[in-house]
Amino acid sequence: MGDLKISILEFDDVSAFGFEAPATFFIVNALGQYVFIHTRDRVKAQAYVDEEYGKGKYTVNTGKMALKSGSGDVTARGSNSRKGFMPHLKKTL
Repeated sequence: MGDLKISILEFDDVSAFGFEAPATFFIVNALGQYVFIHTRDRVKAQAYVDEEYGKGKYTVNTGKMALKSGSGDVTARGSNSRKGFMPHLKKTL
């Protein structure tokens, strides 16, 4: 697991306006540092965290979109139709 690139950033760096995560997977350690693991594979990232910090101590989080759509930056997370939306506003005849 020593071949993975790791970036450690402080909260101030991560919370800055316009911050872009350097890697997809990360944990926040007990010191409040953001530890980014540079890999495409979540299993490898979790294996590194388990080896470095102890099994079951931390769960890897996803910082970026794991799968990017071909339509650019716009993604659809869900939609709502008018039918059945706010039924208390419907007029009854």
